[in-house]
Amino acid sequence: MDPLLSSHPAIAHAGFVDLYEAEPMPGLSASLRAFKYGGLRSRGRALCLLFAAAVADWAPAVDFVVPVASIPERQKTRGFNQAGWLACSAARALAVPCRTTLLRRRPGQAQARSSGAQRRKLRGQFYCRRQMPSGARVLLVDDVYTTGATAGDCALALARAGAGSVHFACLLATPAARSATRIEPTCL
Repeated sequence: MDPLLSSHPAIAHAGFVDLYEAEPMPGLSASLRAFKYGGLRSRGRALCLLFAAAVADWAPAVDFVVPVASIPERQKTRGFNQAGWLACSAARALAVPCRTTLLRRRPGQAQARSSGAQRRKLRGQFYCRRQMPSGARVLLVDDVYTTGATAGDCALALARAGAGSVHFACLLATPAARSATRIEPTCL
């Protein structure tokens, strides 16, 4: 497990569908960029189907699926939160509710353009708008895993709000996340 994730005991385990810009699915990175930055929602729908199939085969029993909160300005510009799309598709596949309970305290910059030091400054940026049922098992979803700073901060916020365990899944992970578990959809 990535050191940043292992320092957060609420994260039970983490998984990803593919490494960013890597085999065996090199088109996944390009599809995510086309969806996220180009607004190609058809690519988003295809990625959601793939992600949902992978998560359904991999995820432990959970009570809720929660997407990482997007930067509000970016969500307004794009018209969607890509992590929210992935989380809702995973929730449907797992037959559990998707709750958009995480919020950001302050605007941030895109992770893709941040240094490691800037990413570590995320600590305390996320909070929950409402309490979770005590002991709730949560699947936290994001589109890309970079250093674990976002996942760790979100896990702490969910734990403070009552979550008993947090599992993390993302579509793509940077090569630094090799110690996490690759989750492959059986439909491939």
